Amino acid sequence: MEQVGTAKKKSTLNISIILCWVLGVLNLGGGISIGIPMISANKPIFFPIAIFIIGIGLCVAGYGLRKRRKYAGTLSIVFALLAFISPPMIGLLLGALIIVFTVINWKVLN
Repeated sequence: MEQVGTAKKKSTLNISIILCWVLGVLNLGGGISIGIPMISANKPIFFPIAIFIIGIGLCVAGYGLRKRRKYAGTLSIVFALLAFISPPMIGLLLGALIIVFTVINWKVLN
């Protein structure tokens, strides 16, 4: 019975890892695609840089979750909350799912 429980925990943690990477790559692409036109129009680029940094943070959190590190759980929750401001509304849904799956798997992290 314990093997089934750990297998279930690993699969839900893998879902969280995949969602971190997907949302991270979406934010990286969004930051670039919003930032390039703003740079050419000589507008302030704080918002695209913030979205790009959120994407980097989510990718780092995904890597750390893969290694089962507790700091990565904290990073994934913080950056998933910050991803709520990203332009595609998919950030809201994926961010909420990342938070839920990370909290569920908190005991697995070292």
